[in-house]
Amino acid sequence: MMNNKENSTVILARVSSKAQEDEGYSLDSQMKLLQGYCEQRDLRVVRVFKIAETASKQQSRKVFHELLNYLNKEKIFNLAVEKTDRLTRNFKDSVAVDEWLEKDARRRLHAVKENLLLHKEAKSDVKFMWNIHLSVAKKYTDNLREEAMKGWAEKLAQGWLPAPPPPGYITTTVNGKKIHMPDPKTKNLVKKIFELYLEPGQSILTITNEMKRLGLTTRRGRPFCKSQVQTILNNPFYIGINKFNGREYPGAQQLIISRTTFEKVQHKMTRKTAGKYRQHNPTLKNMVTCSHCNRMITWQLQKGHFYGACQRTKAECRGNKLIRQDELENRIQAMLKSLICPSEEVIEWATEAMREKHAKSVGNTAYLA
Repeated sequence: MMNNKENSTVILARVSSKAQEDEGYSLDSQMKLLQGYCEQRDLRVVRVFKIAETASKQQSRKVFHELLNYLNKEKIFNLAVEKTDRLTRNFKDSVAVDEWLEKDARRRLHAVKENLLLHKEAKSDVKFMWNIHLSVAKKYTDNLREEAMKGWAEKLAQGWLPAPPPPGYITTTVNGKKIHMPDPKTKNLVKKIFELYLEPGQSILTITNEMKRLGLTTRRGRPFCKSQVQTILNNPFYIGINKFNGREYPGAQQLIISRTTFEKVQHKMTRKTAGKYRQHNPTLKNMVTCSHCNRMITWQLQKGHFYGACQRTKAECRGNKLIRQDELENRIQAMLKSLICPSEEVIEWATEAMREKHAKSVGNTAYLA
């Protein structure tokens, strides 16, 4: 009999089809089979992992990696599954399972319905059967994808996108076929996104905020972000072009955006000319310096008035308040008026002094020549 640690076991149950999941018995039947198997062999089940067929590829891989991490972290010695294809359907995952087994000869993989007990020291016939079961599982997956691609190709040929539609559309069933129709709740908001973008002064950010205010949300009920709004503006689905796997196909969906509007939006988004800007030229630009650092004052326009301040990091400079340009102009004008001479005598005296100084300068120049 195995010791208490070596009989630790993890069970993985996986639904193989949507029909089985809907009927609700597949997981239960797997669990009953696997738990009975473990009881007969004195295997102690410490945790159960489950994967539904409706789980996405990313979700399935997440559960698989959680399973492997748990096996390694908790030092589990046994993994029980119904069949090989319940554990993995690709060779990449099988390599990870092989690596787990190779690290310790006491580790076991139990594929119950296939009567397979795989471990590091298993005979070559057992490992050969493991590889056969892997190949069959891989063939099954490849066949499913091949059939799915045939279905996608036919749907695209009929003008329908084999994927969820973008905002503004919903999926509905008509004559047994799933097609995309304009969503009466959101189509006008999506149309407004295109209309707003063509208005002056509008940007991706302002439109995103407006859609948040109007209540447009994703399928999960979250407000749209800037990149999602930009994706809407770039999506040719709205003018009857279905993009799938890097190719474009003519679509049969009802349009909610005109081609003219869509092309105007694309032109605005890709134009090379820079937007218009207004140049600000304050009167005292490059004329006033800071009394602390002797560097130029920086001017900025706020609410129709220019304000000046020193932008340096010194504590003395940061402590100065903003000064309005018109107020500083008034102070400068007052200072200039105080410099005007009060009498004609002073003006004559200053003028004569300047003449004498000029005459001496000319005389010295003549003597030197």
